[in-house]
Amino acid sequence: MSRIIKKTLNKYFLMSSDNPEKEELSQFLKKNIYSPVILTKCDFLPPDNPLKKEAIILSDAFEALTNGMHNDELLNDLSLIPPTSLLAPWKTFILAVDAFYRNEEDLCLDLVKSIEAESAPSAFKPLFLNIMKKRTIPDEWSKLAAAILENNRELSDSLNLIKDSSEIEDVLLDTAEMVIKIISREDSETALKIMIWCLEHLQESEMLSDKALTKVKKLFGDQEGYRLAALTSLSFDPDRSLVYWLHSLIAYLEQRNTKISFVKAYLNIISDTAESVKLEFELTDEYIMLLTSLISELSVNLYHIYPEIQGTSVLSNDPFQDIFLLAGKNSAPLHPRKTRDSVKSAIQLELFAI
Repeated sequence: MSRIIKKTLNKYFLMSSDNPEKEELSQFLKKNIYSPVILTKCDFLPPDNPLKKEAIILSDAFEALTNGMHNDELLNDLSLIPPTSLLAPWKTFILAVDAFYRNEEDLCLDLVKSIEAESAPSAFKPLFLNIMKKRTIPDEWSKLAAAILENNRELSDSLNLIKDSSEIEDVLLDTAEMVIKIISREDSETALKIMIWCLEHLQESEMLSDKALTKVKKLFGDQEGYRLAALTSLSFDPDRSLVYWLHSLIAYLEQRNTKISFVKAYLNIISDTAESVKLEFELTDEYIMLLTSLISELSVNLYHIYPEIQGTSVLSNDPFQDIFLLAGKNSAPLHPRKTRDSVKSAIQLELFAI
């Protein structure tokens, strides 16, 4: 955070609400707070500062919205941010992104148009409006894209190399690893996109093996590796995706800093996936044994870290109910095993660099 923003924030908080100069400071801060995240990491704001609390709500909601861990509870928390807040324009922007993902075009347009002029997120209005109205991108954006492409010619060549090697799993994975190692430090978002494209391609081509999972865990760590594998296999192979989600949550709980909101989002996804598998898939004894083992490990870790989850209203129902029903299910199902159409899942990538 720049010194001028820190200085202005201090002055803003010390100033009485009836001071006519406060509105001018408010407009300056709305224009220059380029991300709510900078306030969450601001040392001079105490944890109970209302603006810092609002920044955390916004950051958590946007991260969950754009990284595939959609959580209605986090989005509902946006209602706690008043229209008078310095971060109100960011609230409107996040709600617009949510409406865009849900294909509610009219609502999205209304929200985008209502983003306060001259505020930091208003910079996205031209892009949003042109996308929603299906217009061509303005010349200014095209020039920017051309400049970016010119500066990333090496990346473009690398992506072509990945595409050319996509017919053989080992070659594709080795090529992707080489490219991801080169760009991940500078552009982690693009690295994720490349890995997801590779995993989806292997799923569609029925070439996905355990080698791919080993590779993605090596590149992104166990928690993120399992999460990416779970996302990309959800539409193709939900029973495998369920196992990956369980592994990913177990790995997440092994980290020092965990958020109960993320844990609840994980549990909701796991429950939904288990319900789908329960209704549609025949399960082998080996698969049921694996589920039982993972559930046992996960529940012990979860209730040790978050004992308040068990037997309270923190969750609307038992997070493991659907999976326990799965594990106790007779291997001769009422429904024959189905093979899902290879339709890509609507994967939401993390757009917020945190």
